[in-house]
Amino acid sequence: MEELKDGYLYKIDGKNTNLGIWVAAKRCFLISRFMFADNFLFEENHWDDNPPYGTVKPFRAIELSPFEGDYTDEAAVLDYLNVELIDAAELAGKKPEYLTLEVLELWKKERNERYKKNTKK
Repeated sequence: MEELKDGYLYKIDGKNTNLGIWVAAKRCFLISRFMFADNFLFEENHWDDNPPYGTVKPFRAIELSPFEGDYTDEAAVLDYLNVELIDAAELAGKKPEYLTLEVLELWKKERNERYKKNTKK
């Protein structure tokens, strides 16, 4: 785990997703989790760090996330992770199995509403 880079987006093999941001201070991956129609941030433990609860095996770093260690704007982090998930799926020619059309449409609607609200200021 020492070779993992803090704040980087990683291609992972996780219980709930295949992308996550490594948060070194918490020794976990921050992921976008979908459960029914809910989408929320979730911390998944590294495979080696928390047996038997560790569920993530990282494969490779993709890029430095834009958050500089500050993940307090959960909506922005979710947007970033969801866009990355959708882009990765489109490159592979499929959509993630946990992104049903209903969930994806709800996420897009919420994102658009947040954007409209933030641009009115």
